[in-house]
Amino acid sequence: VPTLTLQELDALSAKCGFSGFPVTADGKMGSKLLGLVTRRDTDFVRERATTTVELVMTATAKLNAIADEGVELPAANEKLIESKNSKLPIVAVDGSLVALVARKDLQKQTDFPLATKDKNKSLMMAG
Repeated sequence: VPTLTLQELDALSAKCGFSGFPVTADGKMGSKLLGLVTRRDTDFVRERATTTVELVMTATAKLNAIADEGVELPAANEKLIESKNSKLPIVAVDGSLVALVARKDLQKQTDFPLATKDKNKSLMMAG
């Protein structure tokens, strides 16, 4: 949500373990993508309780890499690598966010290519 303060974003980051987030109109997947916010955008902002995400995020128009819905995963991964970004948003024709490919996930896939995954590409654990 663009009106989230950086203090709230810090709490969300600590809870989820992510350093970057997509910013959508209502804060949900399927909503219009407004931009991305990462540590690079927020690291040196001192007024965290009053500064909102929309003031520091990289707006969609300024993102150097976005992929269209329906892109195959290998092509999305290649676009992410070429962009040197940490995240690649996948958007529908109307600009709504449908997926987010993360460099961290790509690195795990490269480091552990034989890991057992379910149909949703989630890691399966022995129990």
